[in-house]
Amino acid sequence: HTFNLITFVMRALLLFLLPLVSSSTIDSSNRRHLEDSNSSTFECPLTGFLQFTSSGKDLLNVELSPQSSINVPFTHLAAALLAVDHFNARDTAVVPQLGDFEDCRVQIPSLDFHDTTGRVTTVAAQLTQEAVDPPCAIVGPYTSGATVEAGVVAGGMKIPVISHGADDTRLTLQNYPTVMNTAMNLHPMGEAVINFLRSKGRTDFLAGVYVTAEFGLSFQQTINNAAKEANFTRIMSTTIAKPYTGFEPNSAVRYALDAIKKKTYRTVFVALNTIGYALELLADAAEEYGMNNGDYVWVIATPREVKLGEYPHFIGKSSNANVTKLLNGATIIQIMDGFDYNVALGKKDLFLESWKAQDSNFVDRVNALNPIRKNRPGYFFAQSDFFQTHLPEAGAGYMYDAVITAGLGKCMELEAADKAAAAAAANINPNGNKTNRRRRRNLIKGERSIVPEMHRRAQKKKEPSIPQIEGIKNVVFNGATGRIKFNEGKHSRNRVRDTVTWGAYNIRPISEDDASLNRNLTHWVYLTDILQGGPVHGTWTETADGPIVFANGSPDPPKLLRNIPDQNYLTDGVKILGIVLMSVSIFFSCFFAIFVLKYQEKTIIKSAQPIFLYLLLFGTVMIAVSILTLSFDEGSGWSDSALDRACLAFPWLLSLGYITIYCALFMKLWRINKVLQARRRTVKATHVVAPFVAMELAAVAILSLWTAIDPFTWHRHIIDEDSGESYGKCESDNDIAFVSVLIAIMATSTILTAYMAWKTKDIDEKYSESSWIFYTIVLQIQVMIVGIPILIILENESANATYLGRILLIWTISMSTLLVIFGPKVIKSVFTKSTRTSMRTRGSGTGTTRVSGVSLPTQSYTSQLHSITNQSEPMRDSISQSGVITSLASSGFEDSTFLQNLSIEETSEELETNQDIDEELLAESGDLTSLRKVEEDNENEMEDTENISQEETIDSTTNESRMNVRVNG
Repeated sequence: HTFNLITFVMRALLLFLLPLVSSSTIDSSNRRHLEDSNSSTFECPLTGFLQFTSSGKDLLNVELSPQSSINVPFTHLAAALLAVDHFNARDTAVVPQLGDFEDCRVQIPSLDFHDTTGRVTTVAAQLTQEAVDPPCAIVGPYTSGATVEAGVVAGGMKIPVISHGADDTRLTLQNYPTVMNTAMNLHPMGEAVINFLRSKGRTDFLAGVYVTAEFGLSFQQTINNAAKEANFTRIMSTTIAKPYTGFEPNSAVRYALDAIKKKTYRTVFVALNTIGYALELLADAAEEYGMNNGDYVWVIATPREVKLGEYPHFIGKSSNANVTKLLNGATIIQIMDGFDYNVALGKKDLFLESWKAQDSNFVDRVNALNPIRKNRPGYFFAQSDFFQTHLPEAGAGYMYDAVITAGLGKCMELEAADKAAAAAAANINPNGNKTNRRRRRNLIKGERSIVPEMHRRAQKKKEPSIPQIEGIKNVVFNGATGRIKFNEGKHSRNRVRDTVTWGAYNIRPISEDDASLNRNLTHWVYLTDILQGGPVHGTWTETADGPIVFANGSPDPPKLLRNIPDQNYLTDGVKILGIVLMSVSIFFSCFFAIFVLKYQEKTIIKSAQPIFLYLLLFGTVMIAVSILTLSFDEGSGWSDSALDRACLAFPWLLSLGYITIYCALFMKLWRINKVLQARRRTVKATHVVAPFVAMELAAVAILSLWTAIDPFTWHRHIIDEDSGESYGKCESDNDIAFVSVLIAIMATSTILTAYMAWKTKDIDEKYSESSWIFYTIVLQIQVMIVGIPILIILENESANATYLGRILLIWTISMSTLLVIFGPKVIKSVFTKSTRTSMRTRGSGTGTTRVSGVSLPTQSYTSQLHSITNQSEPMRDSISQSGVITSLASSGFEDSTFLQNLSIEETSEELETNQDIDEELLAESGDLTSLRKVEEDNENEMEDTENISQEETIDSTTNESRMNVRVNG
């Protein structure tokens, strides 16, 4: 922090003092230009900055081959000197366009280089010393930090800074109006990375790991922008900061890779400042999360000053086996020098040929330019055959082009100045008089006209127009790295990105037949693909060292762009459970159907009306089968069309089954009620079927309309855009509307059944299971009240939990109906030999019952009527005339012969016996009949009959009880 504070203070002082110094500098430059305007030459001295050392330590290149161990900046220095010679001599050996500038008077008399030592303040200090007699231009630095500092200082001096390797995107801003670059910044670099990934089939699901430094954060933005422009829809970014450990060992890096693992992405881009500790931590985290097993594609990027050869050497020096596993098969994307891609493509490279043609005299001149003194860190001394035995290092070609750009830019500036001077000498100013008049008018108006004009100009502030910068923007030539051309769109100081060539370098084991490499290494960096034509629309060409071998040992990358995301398929366990529950419900339905069929002659079954019991069982089977339609998805191998059919069947089975169950119960109860209260002689099943048909038809109409207009079909939705987790379910656009209508119909059937159960609550349970029906309805409502909110909460959260909730809800409706309605009948029929009821209910053969205002004794109907008629002759006649005897006889409740013979004497033992007989006769008849309403006076319907009300007190010798009977009609 202290160092950063000092740097900030120095920059502030420089920005304050440089305007004072720069005025004298510009005057000096202008005087030199005027003095030399009539001479044959114009001197344009250059100053260069290169990083020969890092914090006072030697910055030697890693050993690229047994014969190569040189200082990389030294080759850049040599390339710069070679460019100076070619420019001054207008030698077209490398740049053919130099021949077109024979008339240019610019010469580069001197070239001075300085070591930045890795500290940007060195650049500022050196330029401040040269402020009195500034250079014509600055070439270099190669690193972004030094270029940023040089741009700040040189901007005040209005001196061009032509970097040959800085990739910082900030240098394109107006804060650095004099910075140019013959290389590329990170914007096109990101586009090249995305282009490479697309060429290998990695078209989406990109994860990035970026260091929280300017390089990493800038790369994060450029990669994301480039990926979006390439139609990537799944992009995630994670950052790591020094010391990368967080509060736990390696927690920062582990957190980053853990996030990527959870997102399931299999393409990982890593931007690191250096190769070292961070890379080891990354390798350990990749091993921990299983991300170095060949299923992932790793692309790594580091600043240009990090040399490619450092990767295999880091593998060799590191004792961490995870580093080897991570880097094996990884790819590095970098811009290429002409001598790299031309040789790889089998073409002649003019710069490389000129490099090799240099003699010992040129070697001596290069050694003399080395700013590092002998025996100091970073010092390198080239031998006389240096250019024949050593190849230029990466970036040398861009330095060559930077020097040529500086010289030709000055030529273009002078050419423009000469044209302007010629025009001025010819006094060409067609608007001169108007201009003078406008000036006089403004002077008269005073500040009122001047100030608004200044304000408007301030609002339209643009980059200052510097003649030499404008000259450089107009430079176009074929250099050592391709065609050099600036003015790329709104970034006029940027080199056109389509003129740069990119390379894909693959880290893989050294092949046995590659004897040119250091045998102490296990891996090497091979150039496998070359991108030409631009980072966006260019095409990749495979080299002789291609193709890329990925971590899986194949030239084909892993097929999956991501780990198979959680599709929330139903597990086998829950599907089996659902099928088992469905089978249990169907089994009980079939069992009870067989039971009804077998015991249909029994009184308890006969009185329960088997036809409605069969209908009820059919409804439970329909509901149970609906579980089958929910029990499958794509994980079971079902196609979308099969799942669509299952979705269509589900509401039909569930709703119609439910309505069938409750309509069967309703019709059963309604028929009994009509028998006991209606005036009809006989109440058949067809007399009560209308509500069932109406509700079924209404449900079928709604379901048909739903199926035709907006069918209930299978859809799978992504519920997590990053991880790709999806959830499949049946749905339609307007399903809520249709479901609401169906629920209303189902609720209606339930309410009607509950109402009828309440109305027939005093009827003997062998005819009407009112209490059991109430229990069933209450149980099912409780289950729905608890289950439906849970299903809503679990929606899209867990397929298994949602499935279990649905099938349990459905299964409960089916099984509760079966067990509660049929259970008591099975127990009484199978496990009880004689069933008597002592409840006071309608239809019971014993007990005291009040039915619609009627009180009957505990004796059977025949005994009661026999006792009444024997005691009262008028009553005998009234009963005979009213038709009660005939109604009872036709209903099957009693023996008609016995009823007509009312003079038979009965003992108490005979009454009990006859009651059993009554029940058996009732079972044999199989039909319920109407009983006269004896509680209401219906004068409208009985116009010709006088209501007879008679109360008698009958002393029954059978049960020694008294009863009051009112008989109407």
